[in-house]
Amino acid sequence: GDYFDGSNFIAAVWKDGVKTDLGAVGTDSEAWGVYVSNGIVYVTGYYYVGTDAVPAVWKDGVKTDLTITGASAQAWSIYVNDGAVYIAGRYFVGTASVAAVWKDGVKTDLNVPATAKSSDTYSIYVSDGVVYVCGYYNDGTNDIAVTWKDGVRTDLTVTGADALASAIYVNGGTVYAAGYYFDGTNDISAVWKDGVKTDLGVKGKDSYAWSVFAE
Repeated sequence: GDYFDGSNFIAAVWKDGVKTDLGAVGTDSEAWGVYVSNGIVYVTGYYYVGTDAVPAVWKDGVKTDLTITGASAQAWSIYVNDGAVYIAGRYFVGTASVAAVWKDGVKTDLNVPATAKSSDTYSIYVSDGVVYVCGYYNDGTNDIAVTWKDGVRTDLTVTGADALASAIYVNGGTVYAAGYYFDGTNDISAVWKDGVKTDLGVKGKDSYAWSVFAE
């Protein structure tokens, strides 16, 4: 997470309640994702250089910037599999965000329609080297919730409504995505199991799903 030191937001990680600062004093930074593998703590997020956000990964507190040229970018979620570090995030082309994944620092854009106005990721999960990501893209009219499996996109369609997938988990090859959609009046939390939606929220009340786990 992060905290405010009186002048800036400082990225930090807490272990058993003990805080370790990751961000530098004098600039804003935020930590968004954490993963522990073989006792090593990996954290991802971003910090600012002027007005540009620079995505980064901290490995036991040592920062490495993610590859991005001439663009502001942010990293949201991290997963470590067989020693490889996978990070989901976005970068900007002008004012449009582009969904991307970094594997060991190398960026790959995620597939969206050529007509998409913007896209973003929110969560990443890796199983036996297969990379699952969730997020959304904007088709010019609506935000479309989506999952990607090794870059192959599956739209989680909610006809004529904005929708977003905020968390992903895979168990036994079944893909679970949690998020929410707009029913015309309220945001309704939902979970998709292999693309089939089940509402969690109650009509007439706003609700949001941010995490998912299955066993």
